[in-house]
Amino acid sequence: MSNRIDKLIAGIAQHCEAYETAAIMGAVHELQVALRATGERPGEPLLGLLPKLRNARAFPALETFANGLLEIGIEDETIRRFLAQSMIETGRVIPAIDVLNGILARIGTDRSHPEFAEAHGLLGRCHKQRFVDSAKLVPDPTRHQYIATALDHYRQMVEPGALGRTPWHSINVIGLLARMQQDGLAADRNEAEALSRGLIADLLPQATAGTIFPWAYATLGEASLALGQPDLARTYLDMFASCRGVDAHMLASTIRQLEQVWGLRSGADQEGAMIALLKQRLAELTRGQAQFSRLEIAGIEQLARLPEPTLEARIGREGPRKLRWLRKGFEAARSIARVFIKGTSEGKGHGTGFLIRGSVLCQKLGDELLLLTNEHVISRVADQSAIAPEWAELRFDEMPELNRIELGEIVAFEPRTDLDFCLVRLKSVPDGLQPITIASLDWLPANLSDLITPRRKAYVIGSPGGGDLSISLDDAEITDLGYRRKDEPEQIFMHYRTPTEPGSSGSPVFNDDWLVIGLHHAGLNRSHEGNPAPHRALSGRNGFNWANEGIALGAIARSITRQLTG
Repeated sequence: MSNRIDKLIAGIAQHCEAYETAAIMGAVHELQVALRATGERPGEPLLGLLPKLRNARAFPALETFANGLLEIGIEDETIRRFLAQSMIETGRVIPAIDVLNGILARIGTDRSHPEFAEAHGLLGRCHKQRFVDSAKLVPDPTRHQYIATALDHYRQMVEPGALGRTPWHSINVIGLLARMQQDGLAADRNEAEALSRGLIADLLPQATAGTIFPWAYATLGEASLALGQPDLARTYLDMFASCRGVDAHMLASTIRQLEQVWGLRSGADQEGAMIALLKQRLAELTRGQAQFSRLEIAGIEQLARLPEPTLEARIGREGPRKLRWLRKGFEAARSIARVFIKGTSEGKGHGTGFLIRGSVLCQKLGDELLLLTNEHVISRVADQSAIAPEWAELRFDEMPELNRIELGEIVAFEPRTDLDFCLVRLKSVPDGLQPITIASLDWLPANLSDLITPRRKAYVIGSPGGGDLSISLDDAEITDLGYRRKDEPEQIFMHYRTPTEPGSSGSPVFNDDWLVIGLHHAGLNRSHEGNPAPHRALSGRNGFNWANEGIALGAIARSITRQLTG
């Protein structure tokens, strides 16, 4: 294996371990180009990246990588299994079923094949997801068929006398039986309880000896729920969250199972606190995007008020600071709005914006509360991207008691080819609305070299995909800072690895003190083939950045002042 290929593989592994999700796709693309150019096929090192990408929850990169391996002639059922998993996690269950059935068709009935149990487990996951998703739609008379099929796939791997050999399959049988009882479908409660006791008996000696794998703590937690022991379940799930070796995939999968199968809802009560703590741990660990419902926010806020010794016993030495720090972000989110097109449903917004006091941008604006967003979100001229202000409404997710708010005239703007901002008046300002708190306008210097290391953080709160507010955390380093055009050196932009999704346009970019330093406006570019492409480096530097882009608030303020005062 050449030194270049070796370095690229090691680099991807490091990005995965650090949950640097915004950098992973670029590194995968670079590796694939190198493999095609060199003709090298280092099978084992390449296959070793598959679980690393999954554990980092870099599913678009995982799908790209798996497809790339198959395209260059590396034939392996493990690759197809990871390809199927990436499809499941990105919402394409039916294509994943086809891939998994293809695996089973090729390996036949050979139960000793390492992909036999994996394929059946993921097929169970697919049909379980179809069962869960069908509940969100019009009542589906075939729902019971989905859960029956899921149970059949999981049961194929369950050994009644040795449940601990296949804990993943065993706990899913238990969970689905419990869900069937909850939904009034025929299920044997005695079977679920007997399986739970057997699974606990198999796993408990390992837990006592301290040699247990992290997944097993989550399994013990679910089995305790099936036996009606929420206190014990909470203890095991706390141990799972703080266990050395727990990764983002484990946490997210357990959260999904507790919410979708067991029907737990986040909050500050006994069961809700389980979800809140797991989500907090996921947000801390993933260096990626974590979505928090209002109930989860309430649960975390209450947990943050607990005495520190109590809290430390639950989530570790740094828990109190992290929870209270995260709570400050939630408080800032009260000033962030989803932008809707008039007449659309509550489910999906058009973009994001935030309230800002006019005087912090230009003294002439006084104390008026205004909305700051991107010009490609709200514009005087509507197009495929932007809507006119008279067709827009605002909804503040963290202030659900407020009705939608209509917008007035545009105060100032620059087109998307320049600073891409739009400052808009509100037709009315209901009681309770507060402006977001900003950093000093000169907080960001003009050059990256002048930005001291502790300040190189860029957290984003927005509405990815137009959905609920989401906070992008941890992998939030500012990687580049400066101008895009030499003739406009005061137009300062920043590049940061903070992961975002479409719908986050117009979000505030925060520093580590939850003070706004910029306006988010662009994720990774898209090439003419639809693949992600990097941004060109700033301030005339050579190269490209696999990063997202925002506009410095100071540059926006200077533009507004020029427009309004001449």
